[in-house]
Amino acid sequence: MQATFETKIRDISLYPLFDEIADLYGRAERHLYVDRYVHGRPLKELKRAYLARFGLTARQFNAIRAGLDSKVRAARKAHNVRRGCLREKIKAAEKKISALERGLQRPVKACERGNKKTAKAASGKREKKSQRRLRFVLHQKKRRLAKLHAELAVAERAS
Repeated sequence: MQATFETKIRDISLYPLFDEIADLYGRAERHLYVDRYVHGRPLKELKRAYLARFGLTARQFNAIRAGLDSKVRAARKAHNVRRGCLREKIKAAEKKISALERGLQRPVKACERGNKKTAKAASGKREKKSQRRLRFVLHQKKRRLAKLHAELAVAERAS
């Protein structure tokens, strides 16, 4: 079982010291990320170098490494989830586009009430207006689909 405790330090004269420690840990973590995940250097070699370079203890280095590993693992998982969401959105957009295209191909029923001349003229206007609206919505859905495909391509290249 793991527990987390929190305390407040009332002596504000220690705050500059804490800021320096946080700055040192941050610099060490960023350099460790580049050395380990970008350049692929072995951890054993890095540990010796970082203890000397940053003046860290082995325990401090291990804490920085563990925190960094957790952040990288979480980022990778989030990236995979993002790609999955994009794929689902693409499927939904394709389904909606096919439904809209079927709607454009279907003839619109004429109004059967009242005078045949006015019903025919009114249905023609409705048909044109609804067809224009469908074409507009279809166009926007296709734009959205293209954007989703581009986002997915970027996400696939990044992994």
